[in-house]
Amino acid sequence: MDRLRTLRLFCRIVELGSFSSAARGLGLPSATASTWMKSLENSLGVRLLERSTRKVAVTAEGRAYYERVNNILQDLDEVDESLRADGAELAGRVKIALTGHIMRGVVLPFLPAFTEAHPKLDLSFTMADRPVDLLTENVDLAIRLGTLSNSSLLAKQLASFRLVTLATRELAASAPADPRTLRPEQTIGYRYPPPRDEAGLPFRFNRDGERFEIPLAGRIQFDEFDTCIDAAQAGLGYIQVLWCQAHDAIRRGSLVPVYLDWADVFSPVSLLSLERKNRPRRVEGVMEWLVDIFAKTAAICEQEIEQARANPPG
Repeated sequence: MDRLRTLRLFCRIVELGSFSSAARGLGLPSATASTWMKSLENSLGVRLLERSTRKVAVTAEGRAYYERVNNILQDLDEVDESLRADGAELAGRVKIALTGHIMRGVVLPFLPAFTEAHPKLDLSFTMADRPVDLLTENVDLAIRLGTLSNSSLLAKQLASFRLVTLATRELAASAPADPRTLRPEQTIGYRYPPPRDEAGLPFRFNRDGERFEIPLAGRIQFDEFDTCIDAAQAGLGYIQVLWCQAHDAIRRGSLVPVYLDWADVFSPVSLLSLERKNRPRRVEGVMEWLVDIFAKTAAICEQEIEQARANPPG
């Protein structure tokens, strides 16, 4: 039994929940993977995985073992990569947590060219509206919207996007002339998903320094921005999101902006990472790429907003 390869196999089985997928990814026959795992468990004297015909479950001992082993393997990879030149080809796996709308509106358009340029780089994306624990969930980078709470993580602002109010073309045609007369029950609200026990996001407006807010209404609320956008497209009310979050709906014309003269409100988007010395070159490379594409997307969004202001929906 190759101990190092067996440990890598074990970690991939835990992450993928499948013997066959983990074995295939490492170029091993499934039978070999099963034999290696039995040998590992026998050498430790504990059961790490519970197997059935349909799935693999991790035991409590297996989960604890995974956390320690995975950190050791990452440290080994970092030692290897620290010896390579800075300009070396990006290789290995980088796990990124972000929301689905940011994935579609910002990352996905640039992804084909990036993956083609780095064929040895594997990117694993976790879609989540909730805050992700980078350490316990084995995530390298997380993209988060809004003002960050105090954190031990390293944070880098990627961009600042304008908040816009959107509705269907039919609803926009009957929108009150002044957003200050917009009633909370006409809006679709976003509330934070568990475990955050906080009020949801208000609608915020600013025109030449004149600011006001519409508090979160209680009639229709969702804890996922994608569903808020879907509900708005169904004509259930007004939403307020970042322009990049609703790129697809705006370009299709299923949602149109209203009150753009009150849209001088911006929300930051930040990139979070663990504080680590000798960060792997693959992670640094992905960070540099994200900084670049968010800056480009922010510029594109501002151009589109200016065009929308010049040509409001009729």
